[in-house]
Amino acid sequence: MTRMVITGAGGFLGRATLAAALADPRVSHVVASDLAELNFAHPRLTVLQCDLTDPALLDAAASADVVIHLAGILGGAAAANPVAAEAVNIDASRRLMAACARGARFVFASSLAVLGDTRDSRAPVMIYGKHKATIELAVEDATQRGLLDGVSLRPGGIVARPDDGAALKSGFLSAVFWAVRQGRDITLPVSATAQTWLASAPVVAAQFMRAAMIPALGPQRSITLPMLRAGFGDLVAGLHQACPDSTARVTYAPQPDMMRLFGQAQPLNFAPGRALHLAPDPDIATLIANATPHGDTP
Repeated sequence: MTRMVITGAGGFLGRATLAAALADPRVSHVVASDLAELNFAHPRLTVLQCDLTDPALLDAAASADVVIHLAGILGGAAAANPVAAEAVNIDASRRLMAACARGARFVFASSLAVLGDTRDSRAPVMIYGKHKATIELAVEDATQRGLLDGVSLRPGGIVARPDDGAALKSGFLSAVFWAVRQGRDITLPVSATAQTWLASAPVVAAQFMRAAMIPALGPQRSITLPMLRAGFGDLVAGLHQACPDSTARVTYAPQPDMMRLFGQAQPLNFAPGRALHLAPDPDIATLIANATPHGDTP
């Protein structure tokens, strides 16, 4: 039986990952931490409302078999306050890794932001991406030295965040889901022919859980998660098909920086993720159904 810690458990991906962990009979107990209050109860769950430096969280990591580290200061917020972001995304992450039991499985939520913003670039541009790249290297180093059994997973655009992802430059990816569902007009900062990489939160949570629980991860320890390439015009058409009564009008006003960051769907290597059977959403219709289950509204 597996004892697990999940940081950032109150976040968008955190809630989905916590639900997946508690649904897994192999997980004997979960310690879930977040700065925000977690109004969630379960007989196999301990909730900690704390930051990443809290002694109770570090003690939990020291006795856990698996730590899934999702907490961090995200894109736009990291750029707005880089000093605070570095303290959380780098310093506190390293402290958490150091607290883990020797050989514990450590699953780090990285990002496509580590890969840069063009087809030819493989260097992070945003501060957030640089922070993620730093911890990817730390996870690889700790694994090579036998301190951890670590892996960094890079999701793309995870949809559909109920708060429209306000702290993220990519927030419009979620906003369009809710706009069409609620009949609100929206203008996207990309073109209809632009393409992006997308994944639904339940699918990404399942990928994280698989990486947390499989016996052997193999040699590759920084893995780009398999995901769906979607054209914005096709995505909008799929959303209207899923919500045929919606009166929302979706228009496009491409911005060069947003097209560069989110409209190119640069080629990605999914082979290491596929080798671990980390399955993506198979098509746009399934992605939409997974991303907005049961007609939920934010």
